Amino acid sequence: MAERNLNFDAVVNRKNTDCLKYDFAKRRGMPEDVLPLWVADMDFKTSSYIEDAVIERTKHGIFGYSEVQTPYFETVRSWMKKHHDWDIQEKWLIKRRALFLRWQWR
Repeated sequence: MAERNLNFDAVVNRKNTDCLKYDFAKRRGMPEDVLPLWVADMDFKTSSYIEDAVIERTKHGIFGYSEVQTPYFETVRSWMKKHHDWDIQEKWLIKRRALFLRWQWR
């Protein structure tokens, strides 16, 4: 399946979507035409691969806490090796629940 959201020239109007970059800046007294370079936010659509994965994952309709499996840890391990040349062990990590799963180093 080909990526469907590669048009980086398309203007995505983020105003009135409750985005920090525009809407909250105005609510905090900034001019309506402020150029908010202080927010690391994107003004282009998310990859269609990510959209499709989120839609597929949410089709079951259950949104409680779930446990991560080994493939998730293997992805973290691979990323740490690639970006930091660090071989980590799963027992070094503590899983913390929040809006999203995050790792805390022991």
